Amino acid sequence: MQKSAKFIAGLIIAVFFLWLVLRNIEVREVIQYMQGISYWWLIPYAIVSILSHYLRSERWRLLVKRENISHQRDTLFAGVMIGYLVNYAVPRLGEVSRSVYVAKKTDMSTSDVIGTVVLERVIDLACMLLMVTVVLFVIITDLETMQRVFGEETLSFLAWLGEWQQIIAIALLMGIGVLFLYLSYLALNKWRKTSETGKTAAKRVESAVKNFAYGLTAIFRMKNWPWFLLTTFLIWFGYALMAYIPFTAFGITSEYGLGFTHAWVVMIISAIGVALPSPGGVGTYHWFVTQTLVVLYSVPLTVGIAYAFVTHAVMMILVIVVTPIIVLLNTGGKLNFSFLNRSL
Repeated sequence: MQKSAKFIAGLIIAVFFLWLVLRNIEVREVIQYMQGISYWWLIPYAIVSILSHYLRSERWRLLVKRENISHQRDTLFAGVMIGYLVNYAVPRLGEVSRSVYVAKKTDMSTSDVIGTVVLERVIDLACMLLMVTVVLFVIITDLETMQRVFGEETLSFLAWLGEWQQIIAIALLMGIGVLFLYLSYLALNKWRKTSETGKTAAKRVESAVKNFAYGLTAIFRMKNWPWFLLTTFLIWFGYALMAYIPFTAFGITSEYGLGFTHAWVVMIISAIGVALPSPGGVGTYHWFVTQTLVVLYSVPLTVGIAYAFVTHAVMMILVIVVTPIIVLLNTGGKLNFSFLNRSL
């Protein structure tokens, strides 16, 4: 039921943002423009994309590394790709799916692996917030431009959230959540004392919580910090390169004078769209990429929309095609997605 609600909510968000993107453009013009593009850039784009995903699995390996447990790189790489694939169906479910897959392959606790995934996402969120701050205060310097890029409705909503009434409401909801967890703990503890079944259930819950906390604090036990920081930098550099490579095919470099720095800005702002709960960033990615190119860099709307749709489609096709191959190689030629039953 919860997964269905997430899927429906994500679909609504995707449709809404797609409508925002396409409401002022003739779709036929965009399709005609796409037909005249040279697609030679697909080769380097695919290579950089796969390398970036592999580096993500390599960084993840540093967080899940445990003594006496095998952490094969191909297993973690397959897990990362599975996560991307599942996210195209249900937003955020990919994190659970890749955790279940890796836990099953390595005999680790699923809660432990999920803890490392949450930790990884927190690290990426911190990096993204830092880069977004640079973009907002160094590159986008006035409120009017921010309104045009992000949409006046978005900024109004953020301003509304910043009012004291909403802050108090959010604090109350968090307090209710903490109280609910505490009452649940008391009920579970009481059940444990009065029932053998409760005792077993309590042990499982305590074990899951401990394993999750252990995975979440993995960064404090990590030894190879230089490699962790380097892979983090290379991951984001790869994403920026993926935004820059198609610039040549779309004439954005030659006709509008945009370079790697501009592609980096496009990547950062598009990351906001991908972070929103839309399946695979559908709609949200297209909106933020188009707005960035059109508003900040005066790229024609047709070109901006074509760029957003083509790059997103290429990435989606790449994930759909490559993921089964990676899983096949990791499982010795047996394509088995039965583990998804535990995460769906």
